[in-house]
Amino acid sequence: MTHHGLGRLARVDLREIWQSEASDFTPWLAQQENLSVLAETLGMELELEAQEKAVGPFRADILCKKIGTDEWVLVENQLERTDHG
Repeated sequence: MTHHGLGRLARVDLREIWQSEASDFTPWLAQQENLSVLAETLGMELELEAQEKAVGPFRADILCKKIGTDEWVLVENQLERTDHG
């Protein structure tokens, strides 16, 4: 019989883990291993191009290229409600 380790999900205050979206959460999400999980969830292969990239009057949190295409993927990550009107 194979034994599998199980864990428990627990609700946490995201600000206890990532103090700042731009300087903590975005770089964490942009790490290859984390970006790979996001890409797999979205059903696409992504290659990181930039973080906090200027786009008009805003900054794109994470800018990726969809591998094998000329398509861009912009990731706007939020720890809380959006700050854009």
